Amino acid sequence: MANYLATLKDIPGVEGSFFTDKDGHLVAKEMPPLFSSEIFEELGRRIGSLFEALASQLGDYDEILLKMEGYWIYSKLGGEGILNVLSHDNMNYPALRMATTVAFNHINSVLQTGGELNGVNGNGAPAPVSHKVVPSIPKMNPPQNAEQEVSKPELRPAPRAAQPAPRTTSRPRLYRGRRIE
Repeated sequence: MANYLATLKDIPGVEGSFFTDKDGHLVAKEMPPLFSSEIFEELGRRIGSLFEALASQLGDYDEILLKMEGYWIYSKLGGEGILNVLSHDNMNYPALRMATTVAFNHINSVLQTGGELNGVNGNGAPAPVSHKVVPSIPKMNPPQNAEQEVSKPELRPAPRAAQPAPRTTSRPRLYRGRRIE
């Protein structure tokens, strides 16, 4: 799992990342040595509480961006826990969201299948890294002569986009301070 967190550091502006379970316990981290492991338990618990407070007051959220002077903490909630990324405030936000979505999906699939967690163990010390052998994908040979046909994928029409839900709030719509209908 630590290698998924390490790939996030390839994005310019990302300082590091850590993953906590929904209770705030540290599962894995890839942060500069400046930060001790003890602060991640508290930070993970507080970010988890923030997600719960927002859900009870405003509705479910799966992303939070905490902006501080010079830095951002981007947190993504889902399946097995919370992925948190520390970055500079001048970074490419869409690239951060795209990369965290990919890393988050990989981490969740590892946790759901009961795979090895290569991050930190219960006392905050780095866990040993295990190497798994991945079988190679066999190469497909092209047709030898023109008489062999290549199967073509079936084309289907794209699904219709969902209609936006009607507005249920009775909040007045304003433009430059004046009510519009």
